[in-house]
Amino acid sequence: MSAKSIVVAAAALCLGTAAMAQDWTISNGAQVFTGYNTSEMIAVAQELGFQAQSQKLSDGATVITFTSANAIFYGGGTVCGATTCQGLALYAQYTPGFDIPLSKINDYNKSQMIVAVHKSGLGAVVGRYLIADFGEFRGNLASDLFNFEMRLRMFADFAAGGTASVSAKAESGAAGEQSAKSIEAAFAAEPADPAAFHREMAEFVSHSGPAVN
Repeated sequence: MSAKSIVVAAAALCLGTAAMAQDWTISNGAQVFTGYNTSEMIAVAQELGFQAQSQKLSDGATVITFTSANAIFYGGGTVCGATTCQGLALYAQYTPGFDIPLSKINDYNKSQMIVAVHKSGLGAVVGRYLIADFGEFRGNLASDLFNFEMRLRMFADFAAGGTASVSAKAESGAAGEQSAKSIEAAFAAEPADPAAFHREMAEFVSHSGPAVN
């Protein structure tokens, strides 16, 4: 079993029965990509049922916006050639409408090693960094995207207080906070300066890990 397979298996265990049941399918899962290519990532995301589109930013970087029924998240390549990148930063901005204490974010980071979370204003940024130095299976890319979106919902539940369903916690908010946003709205904030935001987030995620290859 490859190191990548071991990491994916460990991620499935951490994600619980929903991930182990694998509520997604992907065609040509054994196809190997040389790295992270925008058109290939969009095709995989769309097959998973996500909306996905690329955007060229003012600084020349390309960012993919992934939209599910529950969240919006982004993918930015690092160490890029003409068409393919060897690194991929996945990240999402979470602004729930109530303050998430830094201590709670630290507790979440200590509880798992799949994503890294850091405080941003009253909310947080959730990120994961992927490396494809020796290629990437199409099926593993699908797993990475699906599980990252699931981790966003799990963090939202944790930030809102814990044990109820994600949707119920989002509606009731944290500690009775009535101004809390829905999960969809909390992950849908538009950055005021897209180029600066995406540059900062890709830099943060690629240096904070966890990196998976």
